[in-house]
Amino acid sequence: MRYVCVYIDATYIAVRRETVSKEAVYLAVGIREDGSKEVLSYTIAPTERGTEEVLLFISDGLKGIVDAIEQVYPQAKYQACYVHVARHIAHKVRVSDRKSICEDFKTVYRADDEQSGRKALEAFCDKWKATLGH
Repeated sequence: MRYVCVYIDATYIAVRRETVSKEAVYLAVGIREDGSKEVLSYTIAPTERGTEEVLLFISDGLKGIVDAIEQVYPQAKYQACYVHVARHIAHKVRVSDRKSICEDFKTVYRADDEQSGRKALEAFCDKWKATLGH
């Protein structure tokens, strides 16, 4: 099976063992060229699903994920999830700037094409470097 990209993320659910605690359930969702989606795995230890080729992985940057992807799919590209990048940016700025910086960042990941995205990123960096003094 060939996937254009695979989203990898975790969600936390309450699990009752001897006590109730939150545990991470890791999800891998593959998107085919026709846009259809398939849950590839939802375990901590991925299982073999017959995946032959993945062009792009998108995740929140779990520690070690890029190395693991490169070992199994050396031709695949990796991209950080824009939602997680936006959250990271928001945590690094003053509370009073969060809404504005997140709105400005949307122009980067909502760009229609690569060239527009690059221009939006440059404008974003220029504005916020001047504002934050970095």
